[in-house]
Amino acid sequence: MLRVLAVLLLCAGSPALASPEDAGPAGSADILVADFDAAALTTDERRLVQLALASTDDYHDRLDGAWGANSQRALDSWARREFDDYPLGLYAAVLMISFLDRIETEGWANAGDTGAHPSLTLPLARLRPVESVGGGRLWSDTSGERLSVEMIAQDTRSAVAAHAEREALIARAGWTIRGGSLMVTVGKLPDGGVFHLRSERDGDVWNTLHLVGDAADAGTINLAVASLDHVAPSSWTLPLGGRLETLIAESVALLDAPDDVLPIQPQPVSRPPDGGDLLGSGTGFYLGARLLVTARHVIDGCERVTLADGTDLTLAAVDADLDVAVLTSPRPSTAWLRMSDDAGARLGQSVHAVGFPYYSLTGTAMHLTSGNVSALAGMDDDPRFVSFTAPVQPGNSGGPLIDRGGAVAGVVIARLSDSYIVETTGTVPQNINFALSSAELDGFLDRHDLDTAPDGLPAWDMADGAPAGIADAVVPVVCH
Repeated sequence: MLRVLAVLLLCAGSPALASPEDAGPAGSADILVADFDAAALTTDERRLVQLALASTDDYHDRLDGAWGANSQRALDSWARREFDDYPLGLYAAVLMISFLDRIETEGWANAGDTGAHPSLTLPLARLRPVESVGGGRLWSDTSGERLSVEMIAQDTRSAVAAHAEREALIARAGWTIRGGSLMVTVGKLPDGGVFHLRSERDGDVWNTLHLVGDAADAGTINLAVASLDHVAPSSWTLPLGGRLETLIAESVALLDAPDDVLPIQPQPVSRPPDGGDLLGSGTGFYLGARLLVTARHVIDGCERVTLADGTDLTLAAVDADLDVAVLTSPRPSTAWLRMSDDAGARLGQSVHAVGFPYYSLTGTAMHLTSGNVSALAGMDDDPRFVSFTAPVQPGNSGGPLIDRGGAVAGVVIARLSDSYIVETTGTVPQNINFALSSAELDGFLDRHDLDTAPDGLPAWDMADGAPAGIADAVVPVVCH
């Protein structure tokens, strides 16, 4: 699906797409990893995003391109559900790619001569040709699913009675409108199906539209109803040359990356400390007063590596194959983490990723996310790594994966490539991330005669939250 859209964008005259290698040290374009900025879009672009959110049943307000609290709340809700994260430019692009592909695949077009509803737009590729039923018109799903659209013209008494009769079928009304010339009822059926009943008066005649479907059809019904308010297919196309097209084009460019595992790239820093230009940042953690562990790709290609305050760090050991590095600091830390006493991670055990994602772009606070060990191997069943589900973002690389007692269970290294899985399976992966195991980290330290210090932060119960000392033990690592 995404490759088809890439071809369409290129044929429509999209700007040249940079390969991930050409996109700079931080990987993809900055707009992809920055927060989604609706203010940078035109009114038509914002309306298109609202339509896309209506199609996912997250947005239920005016499709006017005015981006208010309801629009942002809908996007936040979608991003949390699909990515367990707040909305970034990349996620908004994924939303739009999916929406535009759906419009094409389902054959959304004007339903034809519908009299009182000339702008009615339906997914015609999903529906049988219109049938005459009981003096009205009926479109029904070709697969035998429940989705159906019925249109009928009635006199006032019949329309009011029919509206009340059908309204009685619903188990819970979402909302109801009663006006002089309009009756609308939206709700759910007892078995979880969705229901939209709309009656409008035109002179002495009431035109009733009844849409019903399964819960999964709520977004489809939203789009059909949107067309009645004259948000027709001419508004459902991507405006060319704008910010929204750029977001999509940059996202499509990422699909050309051949790798199935992507390092969690160092994140560009927008407010650098003194001491020269910056390439990016990651996370490191102390295992002694001066011994700092991070991921090798965080420091790769750097002329200098520092703490956030500009303190220079010195490379003590590195292993490109394990993607791990140890740095030493001239300024001792007041706290450090303990290595896990367990022989290895246990399947399903609780783990927590600590780090500085999008450092200074969204703030400089430490982030801690939770999940579990989902597999005792990494990509291609590599036993040196573990898979885990705690969400991680650019800037988390090199941070510790800690167990529920605060001991180091691994080093956060990489995530499964969304683009690889989307192209291969047509689905978006959910929180498949990789860490170097604590056993491999132990072995690496032993081979380089690097001793961890005793008296690390004492064990704590993560159910009560992390202790204050973790702020000294886990720190940003900055690449110049």
